Amino acid sequence: MRWIQTQIQSSALKMPIGFDVLLPESKEPMNSLYLLHDSNMDHSQWLRLGIESFFEHSNCALIMPQGNNSLFLDTKNNYNFFQFLTKELPSLCSTWFPLKKEQTSRYIGGIGTGGYTAILAAITVPSFYQKVVTIEGQFDINDFYNKENLNDISLWLGDQDSFQNSAQNLWNPNIISVDSFNTDITLITNSLSNVYKQNCELCNHLSQYHNKKVHLELLPDKQFIFQAMNKLSEVITNISKEVSPWQ
Repeated sequence: MRWIQTQIQSSALKMPIGFDVLLPESKEPMNSLYLLHDSNMDHSQWLRLGIESFFEHSNCALIMPQGNNSLFLDTKNNYNFFQFLTKELPSLCSTWFPLKKEQTSRYIGGIGTGGYTAILAAITVPSFYQKVVTIEGQFDINDFYNKENLNDISLWLGDQDSFQNSAQNLWNPNIISVDSFNTDITLITNSLSNVYKQNCELCNHLSQYHNKKVHLELLPDKQFIFQAMNKLSEVITNISKEVSPWQ
């Protein structure tokens, strides 16, 4: 795959922002998978996990934006990361790269807090993504307000009450409708994880709106991240492959 490192002057963010793209060795129109990193990480997280090994023979472009510590959400200081993710970035990538334009060709995934925003994007922009896959999704954003980094999260997203009532709260029933659910959602976790309960609760919550499109994948704890990356590839490409386990 071809690795492209890009930095642009974002109109949504009003500042420079970087993103990486892995492109298949093909000139044919290709699918696209947007990958969101965890908090306190950056877009290189996916490369460090060897994402290219799992999509090496697929016709899928991997688009990995930088979200800083915004959780890819719009902030109270008008750093509109969610707008960048859902509007500016897809428009830019479809102009620069030979991406297919049908919903069936577009996917989004996230790890940790990136999983939260991946699902929020699918609900907020119906009919855009065909599938969402999360790995160890961190879905209790309110929990951030109860920890030592209270001041940090408040500076980004505002006070807790404002966030709970906002359109960026995934648990806010006012932002979800049956019409939002034409996207398949897969939550990957394991029963020993500290986010296992959150994943089960979100699966039950979203299943109220469309139970046939929400799936909980419980994987073994041993070599979990490797198994999860393999499952991500399988869900997106519909192909089960043999990838050598990490040593």
